[in-house]
Amino acid sequence: MDLSQFSPKVLQASLRSAHMIWIKILGINTGEPTSFDGKWLKSYDPSSEGVSHDGRRMIAHIEVTDDLLEAIRFEDFKAAIAYSRRSDGIRADGKPNRPLTAFDLEYINYEEVVQK
Repeated sequence: MDLSQFSPKVLQASLRSAHMIWIKILGINTGEPTSFDGKWLKSYDPSSEGVSHDGRRMIAHIEVTDDLLEAIRFEDFKAAIAYSRRSDGIRADGKPNRPLTAFDLEYINYEEVVQK
């Protein structure tokens, strides 16, 4: 991501706070392209239905953004992973229903964002 459009002060204030981990959706596990690919996670609610950018109904609410400053931030990797693995009930196969785990995710820290 090109952060050159932001002044160092804006970056320091907006990015380098106590919350320094972001989640990026790389793509769905099946390899099919989705409207979420390559975007930053903005919000996730496994207990609410959602709609993808191309209008398809989804079993969970997943909101993404191209703007890193709008993306949800976490204090550490543990908090980010816990958020992404939140579940809503049990699936028919007896396992937790964790809709976001259908996607390949990348957990990125502040230093990685600045280097990209």
